[in-house]
Amino acid sequence: MKQGLEVLLNTFVENIEFPFDFFQIADYLGIKKECDINYALEWFETNPAILSVGHNAFASRIGMFTGKTFSILPTRYEITNKILVVGHRCIPFGNPDILPCDYKFFYNKKSVPYKIVEMQTNDLFEYYYLHGEEFVPQYLALDPANKDFDIASCDYELPGKMKSTVLDMTAIYEKNDFKSGDRLKVRLENWRTGTFSIVVQKDTRETPFEVNEAEESRNKWFEIFEKNLLQSFNVFGVCSSIDEQIAFAYVLSGKDLFMRYPGSVEEYIKKSEVIETTEFGVETRLWRTGETISVMNLHNESDQDSDETEEFDGVSRLFLSIGVPLTETFLDSFIYDSLYKKEKNSEQIISRLLPEGMGEISSKDMIFCFLHLEKRRAILQRDYRWFADYEKGQLRAKILKFYARMINFVYSMGQNDVSPEAMPQQPLVVLSQLFTHLGRMLESIMPNASISSKDITSLYLSLEGMEFSFEDLSKELEQSINIQEKEKFTIIRKEDGKHE
Repeated sequence: MKQGLEVLLNTFVENIEFPFDFFQIADYLGIKKECDINYALEWFETNPAILSVGHNAFASRIGMFTGKTFSILPTRYEITNKILVVGHRCIPFGNPDILPCDYKFFYNKKSVPYKIVEMQTNDLFEYYYLHGEEFVPQYLALDPANKDFDIASCDYELPGKMKSTVLDMTAIYEKNDFKSGDRLKVRLENWRTGTFSIVVQKDTRETPFEVNEAEESRNKWFEIFEKNLLQSFNVFGVCSSIDEQIAFAYVLSGKDLFMRYPGSVEEYIKKSEVIETTEFGVETRLWRTGETISVMNLHNESDQDSDETEEFDGVSRLFLSIGVPLTETFLDSFIYDSLYKKEKNSEQIISRLLPEGMGEISSKDMIFCFLHLEKRRAILQRDYRWFADYEKGQLRAKILKFYARMINFVYSMGQNDVSPEAMPQQPLVVLSQLFTHLGRMLESIMPNASISSKDITSLYLSLEGMEFSFEDLSKELEQSINIQEKEKFTIIRKEDGKHE
């Protein structure tokens, strides 16, 4: 049991404010056994509250943000209606595993109540878009205020108006004679429970054009935030979410953004001329204004040393060398698919993984892969129940068939001399995201995962949409490759031997 080790690690990440080297910390905490070191390293690498900032280097969002403050500038609409829409206002201080409507807020040690209001859906988007425009419909649909709303039945189209769970700020606004320009200074009290406390910061300026101490501080905050957000693009590339990108900006700034009079992320993004929300395949991210995000800008996790990798990593690297991105989730899914099809062994799995037209891999590599697959198959087979997996198995087979199509396409692209940098970047980004989304879908239908028939139906619809996206991007990439291949040839006229 690793319960004692987990308690030690949790206590550590709650108190460490700055980035740290894993092995130095393991030594400091007295973690000596190899099995405990491996467990702790994996714990850091997979913990959503931990940021990977380099090779075996991490930063704790819990330790970095707990007890620190940030600013919210309520809109005129919110002040008039005596509410606060939480939305994306707590990024990056809020725990992303908790819905904004489930955060807890306190004022003068008393809980701030929630209430339900109905708003124009387009207006609600303005309070949520930093979660990623593509995810806003899910956030709104998951709000308990919309518990009777079935987004799937509406083809994932939102109505003109929707309900929203918001903070009832009547008492706070009235007590403080709250006006436009006044702010809420918010302090993170508990990351795990999503608990915050609020104090009011009055705008004491006589005119909006006056620059007092508070305004000077906020202007300085905006400068520091912009500098470090731009630097995060250079150091970490484009991250897995807008929330994570902003968190990295805080990592790079040290303590500089924790001021008495801080600005807010939302304000900065709205007025910035150098950073904007932009398309990133089928998602949105923050990036330099006017620039397209390319696959070269993807955030690369640090690689483990080859002598420290496990047996699976050898299989993964083997397939990656021939253009097949293979994670443990995909490999297990292929094994479960084989069990679902009642095959006797793993021999056919290898043929499904290999791109068409590639030929066979060496006998040595074939034996290595087969032995690993059989070893893993024996483990997974112990608890596998065909009847319980029937509904999931049908969907899994369809997902893996689509995955094989994508692998064949990626392999065929690699058979030409056109570099990825010369190809259209948005289709390449979407292609990368499709692999990621397929992995998440497969995780959600593992035999031990709990999922309803309704959710499985939704996954079928999502898969259909992904297949349409793939058809479009593959045509665009093929067209680009064909054009560039043709440009490599020149015509020589027989009469003078000159190039045309």
